[in-house]
Amino acid sequence: MPVKPPPRDFGYFLSLVPSLLAIFGNLVGGYWTLSNIVFTAVILTLLDWLTREDTRSPEPQPAFLFDVILALHVLTHTLAIGTLIYGVASGTLTGAFVWFAAVAVGLNSGTSGIIVAHELMHREEKSWQWAGIWNLILVGYAHFMIEHIKGHHKNIATSQDSVTARFGEDAYSFAMRAVGCEWRGAWHHETARLKKRGKPVFSLHNFIVVTGLIELVLLAGVTSMFGWAVFFVVVMQAIIGVFLLQLTSYLEHYALERQTGAKVDGSHAWQTDKTFTRFVLLELSRHSDHHVIASRPFHTLVSNPESPKLPTGYLGLLPVLLVPPVWFKLIHPRLITAKAASKAAREGLGITE
Repeated sequence: MPVKPPPRDFGYFLSLVPSLLAIFGNLVGGYWTLSNIVFTAVILTLLDWLTREDTRSPEPQPAFLFDVILALHVLTHTLAIGTLIYGVASGTLTGAFVWFAAVAVGLNSGTSGIIVAHELMHREEKSWQWAGIWNLILVGYAHFMIEHIKGHHKNIATSQDSVTARFGEDAYSFAMRAVGCEWRGAWHHETARLKKRGKPVFSLHNFIVVTGLIELVLLAGVTSMFGWAVFFVVVMQAIIGVFLLQLTSYLEHYALERQTGAKVDGSHAWQTDKTFTRFVLLELSRHSDHHVIASRPFHTLVSNPESPKLPTGYLGLLPVLLVPPVWFKLIHPRLITAKAASKAAREGLGITE
């Protein structure tokens, strides 16, 4: 007899709302282009601060419902960008509403497209992996897959990790550093793989070359068909999506430290169990458990009691990161407490560093 999902699991469908609002705004135009901006940047931010945490562990059940949600995200992410192109090309979007729509789609690219890509690229099935790669191609960032899996997961919270923010590093400096480091890291790992296999680096054997060509062909194609206005809105939504990715990476590991070679545990990623962040970002905020077992599907991730706790969810904190002094004042006392607790736990286990 099939297991009926508990009602709370249907909360994950909330993650599709930004996509649907962005699509609707693109098709209708006018002030409706602001709907996803208001929902994501205002309503969800406030709800994250006002609602409670839910630390309960998931109940074992079939993955069908959750796979449907992921498939819908790939579809709606594609439609959000497609309808943005249509809205500009058809004249549905005009004046300032063109740029409002681009921002709305960019917010969706960061909260839906890239987050779902992150989930899917850890799957074993090639079909799911390529669905995730497609989501990344739409924001011009497919190389992220290589550096994330081969670099970040190996080097998390060490000085070798390009996406572990340093103590006192602000989000803007981090984002600029991380973008360059992720590109260089991905190229390093891919060229090393090809040389090991005796394959030419500048060839269609190179994942970065192939996906980069696809990204360029798609961008050139829509530009030649629909004009430079479409070029700029597509690029703009991609920049916003990637910037949100970097803000999220910044939150996940800010100033946490691990000795190279030491075992990864829950103390190496910040965690939050705020309900709206959990549902809208598909459990990304249970990030420490993801690093313990990277292949674990999002709906099976558990709250880790040894992880340092953020003051609220990712959604509520993203605007705070944009004002570095406020962020530092908020997080540094928690960082001191977290490091003291981690040190005490290691000493209790007889582990010295």
